[in-house]
Amino acid sequence: MRGMFARSFALAFVAFALFFGLEFFIEWHRADYPGVKEMSWAHNNNGKMVDVLSPMARAYNNLLAMLITMIGLA
Repeated sequence: MRGMFARSFALAFVAFALFFGLEFFIEWHRADYPGVKEMSWAHNNNGKMVDVLSPMARAYNNLLAMLITMIGLA
């Protein structure tokens, strides 16, 4: 039983990591592969923060939904 839990936990971890990695690369591609200088928050107005925080909030909500789903399935 513990082996099945460990395997399902490892599988879920890998699946979540792949999902969020894929989501990151899609967003990075949509932003035309910005470098470190373009992604820096230095010398930017606060209006730009909304553009950054929206994908972060979506990723957090996705993670929370997957966690609740895993708890519900357990």
